[in-house]
Parts: sequence; structure tokens; C-alpha cells
Amino acid sequence: MAISETPHVILAELPGEVRTAFLATLKDVGVETVDLVSKGEDLVRQLASGTPDLLVVNYRFSNGEGEKIVRDLRMDRLGEFANPFMPVVMTSWDNDDGPVRAALSTGADDLLIFPIPMGTLRKRVEVLAHKRKPFIVTSDYIGPERRKDPNRTSEIPYFEPPNTLGQKLRGDPIDRAETRQAIDRLRREVSAEKMRRDAFQVAFLARLLAEDHENGASYPELESRLHRIAAVADQILLRATPEQADSLASMIETMTETIAVCDEDSDEDTLNRMIHLLEPVAQGITLTIRDDETADGLSSEVQKTVATFRTRSRERASHARRSD
Repeated sequence: MAISETPHVILAELPGEVRTAFLATLKDVGVETVDLVSKGEDLVRQLASGTPDLLVVNYRFSNGEGEKIVRDLRMDRLGEFANPFMPVVMTSWDNDDGPVRAALSTGADDLLIFPIPMGTLRKRVEVLAHKRKPFIVTSDYIGPERRKDPNRTSEIPYFEPPNTLGQKLRGDPIDRAETRQAIDRLRREVSAEKMRRDAFQVAFLARLLAEDHENGASYPELESRLHRIAAVADQILLRATPEQADSLASMIETMTETIAVCDEDSDEDTLNRMIHLLEPVAQGITLTIRDDETADGLSSEVQKTVATFRTRSRERASHARRSD
């Protein structure tokens, strides 16, 4: 049954005058229910309930847990009842480039840097309610599309997240069962897309690794890529359906064992043998998930992506040298 409700907001913010001002502004927007949270475990518990419509959280909340919690929310790691698509406004006292990039990479909808005029907070909440951006999925990001160039083309699909904040602020009736179905349906679509992105990332990293090894890179230079491949493969298995898991388990186990051998014995002959084994296993994992592709088509796409990555890396290095 559809009923009218007011928004439920979680404020995981610094105490004192800042919190008081935020509360007043949220009330002015039309928010009547605000839960104040001061501990990371309490925030996770609230989010896992699936009932909040908006989270306002400080980047350094609870000894730095704010960033991790938002990332876990977007990556759907907080349980089956959490809403990984709920609007999130992150705040920060730090406007340095590094922390700003880290905060935005969590998948938060917006980042506000203190001091924050309360009129700005109000406008941002209203934008989230009525003009929220669609979500995109990449190998390391789930969250709103941030590109500002309308002429920039991309094959990345868009996902329209359910927006109970907007519905409630407009006074639209809410059917909780339908809302839950919409969230679960989008969760499945996003998870499938994330697996496709991760599967390609495994093949891409394996090709990079093979080229780096062919170009004389030592084991310490290859180690981070090896462990990244293992981590991405583990994420694929966690998201896999039972049918996919049956096909993937042995390949991912082979990959994990191969990387473990490299960790234990990094002499040249062992590395050469193991790295040459990794690439076909990575391709097998990728084609199991992206079963609409051919091996030749995948190899061509991977080669193009590697070439683009190398070019951009050289450009960044050249720019950094000029800046120095």
C-alpha cells in the first residue's frame, strides 16, 4: 500500500554549531526525521536497515571511517536490506586535491567543503531530490556520473537509481514493497555490470603484467599488479551467481595459486612460467562473464585499452616533469 512519508536523514557529522546549523537547514527543506550518529558501527547499522533516504557524513567521521563506509555502501557490502543507491552528501574540512579526489571516488553524490553556507546545503539537497545524476559502474567505482563535457562519448551504460528522498519531499505516496523491488532489481543490474567491468579488468591487468615482464620489470615492480588481479578476481567470485561460480571457481583458484607461487619464488624462470599461465586463465574468466564476446574480440579490445593506458601514462609523466 502506498502512503505519504517524510524523509529520513542520517547526520553523521561533527558536533556543536555545525550540527545545529545542519539540523535547522534540513528541517527548512522539509526533513522531519533526522538521526544523529557519532560512531561508525552505529552508522553501518542504520544503513543496513535500508530505511534512510539521505546520508550526510563527514569524510573524517569516526576516526576516518566515513570514506570506507560510503564506499562499502556503494559497493553493496552492507547487507541485503541496505540501499546502495541512497543519496550521500559528504563534507570535509580539507580542500587539498588528494582528499577531495578520495572523497569523490567513494561514490558520494556531492562533496561540500567547510565553511558551508547553509543555503548551499539546501540547494544541494534539492538537486539530489529533483535532479539527481544517473549512476555509472566501472571496475573501481559505483556512483553518479561526474563528467561535465556533454560531447564526451562513452559506452558506459547509465543506471537511474530509485530516489525516495525526492518522492517524499514532493509528497508522493511511497509503496515500500515496490521500492524494495526497484532497489533489488537495480542491485542485480549493477552487480552484473560490475562483474563485466571486473572481468575485463582482470584480462587488462594480465596483459599489462605480461608486457611489463617482457620489458624487464623485476618482481617488486610486478607485485602490486599481481595482487590487484587476485583482489579483482575475488570480487568477481563474490558477486557470481551459483551457476557462474561453478564455472569460475576452478579458474580463480588456479589464478590465486599461480600468484601465490610468484610470491614464494620470484626467480626469473618461475615468474616467466607463471605469468604466461596467468593470461589465458584471465581470458577464460573474462569470457565466462562476458559470454557475448569472442576470444579474438576480447584480445583486440584489451590491446587497444592497454595502448591507451600506456599513452595516457606517458602524457601524465610528461606533464608532471614539466610541472616540476
